[in-house]
Amino acid sequence: VITTSILNNWRNGGVSKIKLIDPYQETQKLLAMPTREAEALFQSYTTEQQLGIILSTRNPRDREELYYLVPDCTGLIQRSPTEDVLQVLDTMLGTGMASVLLPCLSPEQFEEMMDIAIWRNGKLDEKTLNLWLFELSECERDELGQFLSQIDISVIANLLHGRIQMKTDFKALFIEAGLVDPSGAAAGA
Repeated sequence: VITTSILNNWRNGGVSKIKLIDPYQETQKLLAMPTREAEALFQSYTTEQQLGIILSTRNPRDREELYYLVPDCTGLIQRSPTEDVLQVLDTMLGTGMASVLLPCLSPEQFEEMMDIAIWRNGKLDEKTLNLWLFELSECERDELGQFLSQIDISVIANLLHGRIQMKTDFKALFIEAGLVDPSGAAAGA
């Protein structure tokens, strides 16, 4: 696979600096190597080449392993198609392991995943939603706070609707501040 950036580099006389690779063969080689060697080789590639290798890998568990070959996979995850990242996360749901990658998602990816993953035939899939909420609860507190602060508040509200029990002491304050609808389930909990 030759990317646009490689072609532009070639046109500008930069051919000698480019390592042309076969993403499929590189995937097989990287996954068979000891971790440290695989990390060093993978990190020697350009971001475009890394992404090409990841996108050529159809097995979600192998794709997950490739993401971990860089110190911070946020950029690679955010440049990957949402459906591909969702496949990786689906293999980890319910284990607490998806919490490692969740903060790497862009807000748009997270919102799109929620639309894809938790709705079945126009109805909320409670079991799947519970798995996603569990994974979010397993995220590091600082990472989760930073991640959720980027998400549209209405998406978060829909995820948590009817799932939060409020202590009686705070109900009146939240109602007065307009944060809780007194007729809603959260106010009566």
